[in-house]
Amino acid sequence: TIQKYPESRYLANGYYQSGYLKFKMGRYKEALNDFRKVKTIPEASERLLIATQNMIGQSLRYMGRKDEAISAFGELARMTDEVNIIESFQNRSFKKEMALAAHVYKAELYTEKSIYDQAIREYEQFISLKPSGDKYTGNEGLENIGGTGLGEAGALERIAELYLKNGKTKEAIDIYSRLLKEYPSYEKATVVAYEKAKLLHESEKDDAIFLIALESIIKVYPTSPYLGIIRYNLGIEYQEKNEPEKAVEQYRAIISDTQTERFYPTIYQEAMLRLGIILGEEKQYEEAFKHLEILITKYA
Repeated sequence: TIQKYPESRYLANGYYQSGYLKFKMGRYKEALNDFRKVKTIPEASERLLIATQNMIGQSLRYMGRKDEAISAFGELARMTDEVNIIESFQNRSFKKEMALAAHVYKAELYTEKSIYDQAIREYEQFISLKPSGDKYTGNEGLENIGGTGLGEAGALERIAELYLKNGKTKEAIDIYSRLLKEYPSYEKATVVAYEKAKLLHESEKDDAIFLIALESIIKVYPTSPYLGIIRYNLGIEYQEKNEPEKAVEQYRAIISDTQTERFYPTIYQEAMLRLGIILGEEKQYEEAFKHLEILITKYA
């Protein structure tokens, strides 16, 4: 159809749709060629050119051409940097989504290239654009932003992880503290609180404060699906302090929690094993055998 009607006013859309289908089929080089043809057509709308630039970046990324992909997403950021107030709400929203996506994709590519400082700057740019338009408590409403599924809280978590990769523990702790203060209902707040407590423990070497911190996390986030990892580490700490009763309490809580089994299956199984061992040492043989038998038969 494209070859038959080279003067068609639908030519730009035709090349875009052709490229998109080839991209979905994994034919990235052919897709890239089609997307580049879109940009040569004067009649192509601004919205189509922006969408095309995004797909050029995606094609290059999937082809492993990271530097070129970074440049392509940089161009996407420039194309969406200025939003005219007289534009329609839909067009302004679309441009903002693409601007946000451009910074996330660049950050991810810089992370893959181990250029962590630049990745941090891209996530900071993402946050400065206020993807939610206001403070919010999770990722709701942001799942489809350029396909990133990322909000301010998630970007902050990634920044903290990048600081750790750069060996900057204090900066990571500061970011985790900011995240917990500004987004207390973030869906992974439990994990963030645990990571912060662990970093403080590693730097201060105070077991008592670490135990208090973990117990506090359980009280603050009693229904979190990520509590299993907190309880597991509490159990180990209590075992090392020779407090088997408290360790058993944590392991029992883990194996009674179906969310832990789903989110942390390895931790769930190890908790069951440790519970069986401790109960055996405490001469509670019948219950010890029960848990060990479940472990053997269910996960054999």
